[in-house]
Amino acid sequence: EINKFDTFVSDNFIDVSKGDYGEYVALESYSDRLLAFKHNTLQVINVASPSAAGWFLESTIKYAGVSFPYSVTQTEQGVAWVNQSGCFLYDGNRITNLLDNKIGIKEVSQSPMEPWGAFVYGTSLIKDPMIGYDSSSNQLIVMRSPNDGTNSSNLAFIYDFDSRGWVHNTNMFTDSSYYTNFVHDWDNSLI
Repeated sequence: EINKFDTFVSDNFIDVSKGDYGEYVALESYSDRLLAFKHNTLQVINVASPSAAGWFLESTIKYAGVSFPYSVTQTEQGVAWVNQSGCFLYDGNRITNLLDNKIGIKEVSQSPMEPWGAFVYGTSLIKDPMIGYDSSSNQLIVMRSPNDGTNSSNLAFIYDFDSRGWVHNTNMFTDSSYYTNFVHDWDNSLI
């Protein structure tokens, strides 16, 4: 309710898709859209109307979901997330896979780096990549596994928004260590 924080009345909800299954893993907003992530799908909800009665499900994208909340982050360009199918950016108008023509999903293409699918799945097939946005360098940092859920859990990919290029990093993190999710400190630095 407007100006009634922490008040949740029973008739204040959106039934985005009747008969849909699965729990929500993460929620992010950008512009006048709400991005609702499930394990296998992404629902884009248009919340432009000042009244909740005017909100509606704009689209449902299969295979764009995430398994963990730390696989989604806000950037200056929009909302970014990672899963086994790629690294995506929603800019308020469209969804772009930042891997297109850069890194192969199943096999190496135009790159000496390992395929994205092998990077995300690792040796344990957990699919738990973590993503963070560093505003000072305008880069996305994708860590293979913050929970040491695979061999070589320290591997990372870095995407630079300025050059639109990817770098494979092997020494940013320590293997066999546990990490919390990325956060921003008082100076808006990624830590």
